Amino acid sequence: MFILKGQEQSSLSQLSSPAQKQNNEKQTLAQDLEEKALEYRNWHRLVNVSLSPNGQWSYFIKKYDDGRGEGVLQNTQTKAFEIFPQPAEVYLDDKHFILRDQQGNLKFKNLRSGKEWKESQVKKYEYHPISKSLLLMKAEELYWVDENNSLIKKYIKVSRIEQLTTPERKLIQQQSQIVQINLKTQKEEIILPIGEKEQLLAFGEDTKDGKTLFLMRKSQGYILESYGIMGNQFLKKNITEIVNGYTQFSFRPPHILLGTKSVTSTSGETSQRIEEWDSSDRGLAPLIERYRNSQVNALIYDFSTDKTRESNAEDGVTRKFIVFGNRYALEVLDLANEDFTDEHLIPKIELRNLETQMIEWAVEKTTDFYVIEHQQIIYYFDQGQWWIYDGNTHKTHGITEKVEEPFYYYSRQSKKYKQPIDKPVFSKDYQKVYLTSAYNIWEYNLKKKQLINLTQNKDENLQYKIQKFGSSRVENLKWNDVPTLPQDEIIIRLKTSDDFLEGLMVYHKEKLKIIEPLQGSSFESIIIGNTGFSYTFENGNTPFQLKMYQWKSIYPKPKNNSNVVLFQSNQENYKNESFPKTEVLTWEKESSLQKYTKNYATVILPSGYTPNNKYPTIVHLYENKAKEYKDFVYPSWYNQQGMNRSLLAQKGYIIILPRITYSQNEPGASALRSIEEAIEEVKNKYSIDVNKIGIAGESFGGFETNYIITRTKKFKAAVSGVSVADITASYFSYNTNFLRPNIWRFTNQSYRLTGNFYELKEVFYENNPVFHADKIETPLLLWAGKEDYHVNWNQSVAMYVALAGLKKEVKLLLFPKDGHGLLRKFNQLEATQRIMEWWDKYLKE
Repeated sequence: MFILKGQEQSSLSQLSSPAQKQNNEKQTLAQDLEEKALEYRNWHRLVNVSLSPNGQWSYFIKKYDDGRGEGVLQNTQTKAFEIFPQPAEVYLDDKHFILRDQQGNLKFKNLRSGKEWKESQVKKYEYHPISKSLLLMKAEELYWVDENNSLIKKYIKVSRIEQLTTPERKLIQQQSQIVQINLKTQKEEIILPIGEKEQLLAFGEDTKDGKTLFLMRKSQGYILESYGIMGNQFLKKNITEIVNGYTQFSFRPPHILLGTKSVTSTSGETSQRIEEWDSSDRGLAPLIERYRNSQVNALIYDFSTDKTRESNAEDGVTRKFIVFGNRYALEVLDLANEDFTDEHLIPKIELRNLETQMIEWAVEKTTDFYVIEHQQIIYYFDQGQWWIYDGNTHKTHGITEKVEEPFYYYSRQSKKYKQPIDKPVFSKDYQKVYLTSAYNIWEYNLKKKQLINLTQNKDENLQYKIQKFGSSRVENLKWNDVPTLPQDEIIIRLKTSDDFLEGLMVYHKEKLKIIEPLQGSSFESIIIGNTGFSYTFENGNTPFQLKMYQWKSIYPKPKNNSNVVLFQSNQENYKNESFPKTEVLTWEKESSLQKYTKNYATVILPSGYTPNNKYPTIVHLYENKAKEYKDFVYPSWYNQQGMNRSLLAQKGYIIILPRITYSQNEPGASALRSIEEAIEEVKNKYSIDVNKIGIAGESFGGFETNYIITRTKKFKAAVSGVSVADITASYFSYNTNFLRPNIWRFTNQSYRLTGNFYELKEVFYENNPVFHADKIETPLLLWAGKEDYHVNWNQSVAMYVALAGLKKEVKLLLFPKDGHGLLRKFNQLEATQRIMEWWDKYLKE
């Protein structure tokens, strides 16, 4: 009876709680979707992480479809490998391999002797190869150990570990003291007591004099101290009156303390003020306020002479950097040339002498500039050419002005500003800089003042780009954006101008060598070592491979002196005969309306495709989806766009990825013409069911989808994600991420319009999907992230309201806590499932 009564109560409770019933249904749906996704859980991609300097060892990660990760350490000669579940941090050199997993388990392995040891509960670690010792952080305890895990020193209640300029020197802050250790000598050099209420504000190292500098906040005020490596104190000075009011500090060589303070209040009063937007301002009020909140006044204090200089916030200056021996401020005025029709802000830069407070040099418009501090020169791009400003001579000279080949390009339709084709890359000693022109790579020798064409290419259909590596740590008011080559060798990407083919080259010992000839493949995750580099390789019919090329090998090279395959992914998953096949269809067609006579489309065929059957077909579009034939896509229910071409092909669909060729002022019509042309070409070769064709796109591709279904009834169903539906409303709104109007999207980006709204009212009317929603007969599924402010989610709402008000077939999915792409796993699952159901309903039933 008791059990029966409980069952009755449970039943009544469920009947009386619709919310509980709905929640149970959601949980069941979630479980069903997750179980469905398990089918593809072992598919994975490769992320190349590290290559030992001599090229003998490679480390990469297998990223599985269900979110798992496996680290793989591989011997590049024997191809033998070891797998590590749930990897986190890794260190690899010629002799050592160290890995910490996500649970805090650390493994140290000597790659030559094979000896290894393990530690648990490690929060983070650091290895120093010269001293052959490690720092292991566990909770608030720091263990300093040697390669055999023998304890050198233990520190308790550690709150902070800092790196000094000299690589082997570290600062360890404990509850009652700061200790400077030398990993190389394995000695404690400085022990600085610190009181309970005292605070370390800044530290630095005078490498010339071998002293360590500290700025402390104590009961007496701000105390500046310096110590030698024997722990002897050289300086102790109370500088409270000098630095009082400043909040952030850093040391600069040789004897400079830099302090900054914000020029705006942090009391919260600004949020209560009325915003005032004024057309005389350079930019929208929210963007001006954002820059204003980041402005600082700077103090440059030379404690060897007790002299101070100031660099206060100047009107219009949005960023600044203290340069040229702390004697100048490079001021950036990001909004000086603000024009709502430009895709990017084009700053003005000024060089201010901090002694005289005079502007000694300026460039009115430049997006790219690079300070080489120790040479006291600035590389910058102006009026389509690369230039050098020499701070020693105060003279400017051109680098590329005598070269006929352009080093610039124009953004889409705008020809107001010439943008550099690519960023420069500097040699390790900064004596050479490598520049990219329209068809070549050039080397400029600073000492010889000589510019040399390295690639000697005359084919205007080929484009080159130098592979860049890493970035520097950001420091207060210090310029650090200088792309630098890690080796003397240069890895160069090449591709055709239509994105149809890609290749890889290396410039080594003044010679170019092709590593990967032009082909329909992608090369990513490039990692460089002392003797060569490794990278991932893929295309539509080849799962991810890890490959390596060495210009100096410790092994016998392959007979053809080429690259080698280290690892092939998904061998247990990929069966060529049963996997959807990717093919590329090319054609030539003369047309007065189109810029190109050659075009191509990618076609994904279901496994077991036969021309005797008719297949439902989906056209998936953006600007150039066709180039994605170079990418391998495994089937998955986890998709940021809710669409997966291999999954759809496995379910019996043919997928068409077209390349759109555009005409000015016809963003919608260009897409429609290109789509119709692609379908025509595809149906002549493949067995598509012309009565069961769907169309889908996201973002700008979503706009194109919205437009196309207002102009044709060819498509039986459509899916439009995170899309623009009302281009007029979008034009007159602003992006809350960038705090700039969306006008530039139309005049200088995808829409390719040649003028503003008032000059092109008819064009806006013609291309505005909501203005023509009454012509739509295609069932439309709309979706957006509820936190998408890149393309505001209310644009999808506008399309829904237009169609729902007309009693047309439309559905809108708004995904919580997601933006322009779906990042939450359940949202990805749900979107993929709902979109699949949409296709099945209209293209199969």
